Amino acid sequence: MKKNIFIKLMFAAIVMLFANINVRGDEVTYVFSANYGDAIEVTSGTIVSGSISFTAQKNSAGTSPTVYTSGSTASIGLRLYGHSSGNGNSITFIPQNGAVITGIELTATSASYHPKTTYFIDDDGEGELTWFGLIGTLSGIEASTGLTIQNTVAGTTQLRFNTIKITYTPPSCSDAGLQFDVTRISKFEGDPNFTKVATSVNGSTGAITYTSSNTGVATVDNNGEVTITGAGTAAITASIAAAGTFCAAQASYTLKVYPGGVNAKTYSLVHNVSDLTDNAQYLIIGKKGSEYYALGWQKPNNRHAIEIPVENSEVRIGVATTVIANDEIYPYAITLKKSGSDWILFDEVNNENLTPATGDNNNHLKLTTEQVKWGITFSGDAAIINAKDNSTYKRNRLRFNDADVLFSCYKDGQEAVFLYKETVATPFSDVILTFNPANGATNVSVNTAVTITSPEPLRELGGSELTNSIDWTNIITFVGTSGTVAYTATVSDDKKVITITPSSALDHSETYLFIIENIADAEGKEIAAQDITFTTENETPASTNIRYVKQGGAGNKDGLSWANASDDLQKMINESQPTNQVWVAA
Repeated sequence: MKKNIFIKLMFAAIVMLFANINVRGDEVTYVFSANYGDAIEVTSGTIVSGSISFTAQKNSAGTSPTVYTSGSTASIGLRLYGHSSGNGNSITFIPQNGAVITGIELTATSASYHPKTTYFIDDDGEGELTWFGLIGTLSGIEASTGLTIQNTVAGTTQLRFNTIKITYTPPSCSDAGLQFDVTRISKFEGDPNFTKVATSVNGSTGAITYTSSNTGVATVDNNGEVTITGAGTAAITASIAAAGTFCAAQASYTLKVYPGGVNAKTYSLVHNVSDLTDNAQYLIIGKKGSEYYALGWQKPNNRHAIEIPVENSEVRIGVATTVIANDEIYPYAITLKKSGSDWILFDEVNNENLTPATGDNNNHLKLTTEQVKWGITFSGDAAIINAKDNSTYKRNRLRFNDADVLFSCYKDGQEAVFLYKETVATPFSDVILTFNPANGATNVSVNTAVTITSPEPLRELGGSELTNSIDWTNIITFVGTSGTVAYTATVSDDKKVITITPSSALDHSETYLFIIENIADAEGKEIAAQDITFTTENETPASTNIRYVKQGGAGNKDGLSWANASDDLQKMINESQPTNQVWVAA
């Protein structure tokens, strides 16, 4: 009888998992290391490899890293915490399409990191995993629905291992070889739709469908077209149906959507003390491998780290404006306030200051109303940020802990931090609008429409799209001596041309004021309010009730005589009163 196996090894929950996967014959090996070359990233999602899927779960706090990459080679590997740590989640291996798991082999990083390990098989009781040196094995099993691993040792003893090898009996059908050509895609809020499809490299003709693990971040249709709905992380999964001799299968990639969109702020790397500005806002950033993390929400004793996109020493992102516990999306901007030659690190969202713990026992970074002074110097691009009262704050160096992926204060060690200063944008966009009629125009037809043309798409100030149905009175002001001009407004499909059409003919010999405001360019920068004036044509005297038109025109072409005949028949018709006549030369 095939059984569901549950191996208890009790586990720290997984925040972000990196693994290289090797599939050979009827086994699959997950390799956990500091080499991220072709790593697969899982955030509470699933790696699918051949006939086995591997599901990783976070712990209750959502903060413990899984792959430990600091220190000696012997320390590098998947890290599973002890039972009493409170990190009690698990990793589960699930056979697919009728495959059956028959054995497992774990390779510990060192003798210090393979404590006594137990397991139990469904309802048949518990037993101990067999260890041969650094190798822990379990064989002769038949797990048809899942094999789950946890660390049940009391205390803080960790289990760390470099590899997990799963042996299994393959299903009767063949692997469809379903795959995407990427493992991760990064986007921003407001980015346009994109399409990414999976293919069966082995030639299965099964129907492929797509799903999103988080529709608050993105939705996906069955053509693989993705629509971004918010900031965060989602797994986009393709599923292919069984067809012919091929099994059903799945493949997935991670979609990371960074916050901000058109309202994002830009922060640039600070290189020296002279670049620091009183009351300016900064991101405090650390680096782990090729990835960057910014100081995030306040945990009980330190600050969470939020993964952010940094390119060419610059990051553009939305920042926190309200406190959200366990927030994995928004970094916090910290205000530097000058205090003599030192600085106070003020968290405006929490309305308190950053401070280390007093005494010599704890690596803490907390919040307080006390105005703790910090000294800031630079070593290369790294910022050296130390609390100044060494008698009170002995663990006073603000550093980045890349192992636990957090910010705290230490005596020494840990990783450098970097300061990125908010770039104050130019107050207004440099987009130049073109008006017709032009500013100062005279003799303008009373039947004119006003057009505003932009070299790039326009939007409402604040980010909303321009449409024909919006309240244009917040954007367009159109007045004459007689009062406000009623009008209708339309915007072109490319959002570059706005046309304002008066509801009735304008008055003759009248000067009109036209104002456009509360609009922004494609990047969300405000376009300064602009106004023009123009004067309409004089009314045709009652005694002059004939308009004259001939080919090529004559004189000033005002059409009031043959000597000044117009060459524009339609214009003369438009400018005529109901009792006027239009004469056309043969």
